[in-house]
Amino acid sequence: MRRHPLVQAHSRRGRGARLATLLAGTLTGLAADPAHLVGTTGYVVATGLLLAVGLYGSTYGIDLADLRRDLRGVVAAVTLGVVLKVG
Repeated sequence: MRRHPLVQAHSRRGRGARLATLLAGTLTGLAADPAHLVGTTGYVVATGLLLAVGLYGSTYGIDLADLRRDLRGVVAAVTLGVVLKVG
């Protein structure tokens, strides 16, 4: 499958920035002690928001006709994904 030229250019340019962001987040996570945040209102809200965004992102491209044909499988996959993310 051939990508649009703008998508290809964006992919090449953004690779270094994505890697830098990943590295900065990893180092911040290793240096910080988030134990005091767990259970606070902000943590619970942020966790719920991230789960909602992830769920939306993972289901956005599903064709509704396909969804209706295999609704049981989709519900099982989404439930399992949410349980694994929370746990």
